[in-house]
Amino acid sequence: MEELIGGWTGMNVVVVLRVGGGMTEHKHSTLEGTLLKVAESGVLLELPKDRPLGGPTNQTFVPITAILHVCLLERDKLM
Repeated sequence: MEELIGGWTGMNVVVVLRVGGGMTEHKHSTLEGTLLKVAESGVLLELPKDRPLGGPTNQTFVPITAILHVCLLERDKLM
């Protein structure tokens, strides 16, 4: 994953998450945030200040097994 989106570090992204059970499920959820780090095991995001999901630093780790899709977010939309 690092070779695919590692260059997006510091940019605003949308991460589409897998939600629910089996492979036939089509449910999903999204997270918008700043991409802080990309690793083999997943991505670290800094969430917007108004989203109380992360810890004290408002950062959250998303494991690769939970990711369906990652794309760049338009610059003005996040802040």
